[in-house]
Amino acid sequence: MTRLVKIAAPLEYPLFGWSRETVKAHLTQHPLSVGDPMIIYNAHGGLHRYSLATVVNPAAGRQKRVILSKAGDSGGTSFHRSGINAFMPKGRTVMLPPVPALMEHLALDCDVILDVPLYG
Repeated sequence: MTRLVKIAAPLEYPLFGWSRETVKAHLTQHPLSVGDPMIIYNAHGGLHRYSLATVVNPAAGRQKRVILSKAGDSGGTSFHRSGINAFMPKGRTVMLPPVPALMEHLALDCDVILDVPLYG
């Protein structure tokens, strides 16, 4: 069972300055390997929830999708290199590179929820 920890919202939440373009550029400049940590951001229900996952396959299939050890709240474990979930591209689940403000609180069995007003 995954534990939840509530923390104050760090600066630049919810995506911490990451966009589709910057995630893709980061992954091009810093190629992923099996076991590398990645963050899954879930924005469902007005909550900002972050989960830590590891890379299972850094370049699956022709599109070189990233397969993670966990799925987000919607979609599956497969993400495009831009961070978009491959099975729910218009959903609210995104893959992000490690963010120092979150990594000190995250673990494979511990997710983070930001302490912000719902829908705020």
